[in-house]
Order: sequence, then structure tokens, then C-alpha cells
Amino acid sequence: MLSPEEREAYQAVYCGICHTMGKRFGQFSRLFLNYDFAFLAMLLAPEEMHCSNGCKGCFLHPVRGRPSCGGGPWLDLVAGESVILTYWKLRDSVADEGFFKGMAARFLSLCLRPGYQKARRQYPDFDREVIGLLGELDALEREK
Repeated sequence: MLSPEEREAYQAVYCGICHTMGKRFGQFSRLFLNYDFAFLAMLLAPEEMHCSNGCKGCFLHPVRGRPSCGGGPWLDLVAGESVILTYWKLRDSVADEGFFKGMAARFLSLCLRPGYQKARRQYPDFDREVIGLLGELDALEREK
């Protein structure tokens, strides 16, 4: 169980990632943020995080702002890796589900593609690693 201070810090990191994703990889990418990446960001965060008293331009909380961490290389990294992993998860779903069942994942990956391409250019090593590991996973799935 988190203390009120820890919960506020966690929410501030989550909000900071969301804003970073929107700014760097397009507003659509924000729809795929999950709490796992907030946890990763907390692990990567410097001891002294800069957090403000409210989110600016938050479409989910337009009236009452939320605490938000400012940008930094650790938020940029988490946002980029989140977009890359989400894109490849969607593409894996397309491959696994077939044409008709995979239509939703195909559409979502098409919408996320511009953000993914930006993230791929900024974090090419991570993208290559994900592609390689997904190739290994595919081979294992085919072997059953």
C-alpha cells in the first residue's frame, strides 16, 4: 500500500509520461500508456524529481489538474520504449489473430505508426532488440 506522498509521486510520473508521449510521439500514443511504464519510470527517475502542481492541457482531467513530473531523459526513454513495445504488440496481434480478428490491431497499429517511427529513430537499438526477441518468440510459438 502506497502512502499519500508515494501515490502522488506515482501519479505525477504517470502524468509526466503521458504528456511526454503526446509531445514527442503524437496524441494518439497517449491512449496506450499503462501503469507498468509508470513503475519503470519510477525506477529510472532521479532522486530529486521535478513535479509541478498540475497537468497542463490534460484532456482526461480538464478541470482539475493533476501533479505532473517535468520532462527529462528518463521520461523520454520510458515514453519511447512504451510506443515501440505497444506498436510491436499490436503487430504481433495482427500476425497471431488472422485477417478478420486482427482488423482492430491492424487499424490501431496504423494509427500509431507515425509515433512509432519517431520512437524508432530515437531508440533504434531498443527497436532492433524488440524485433529480434519477437522473432525468437514467433519461432518458439511455431515449434509449440
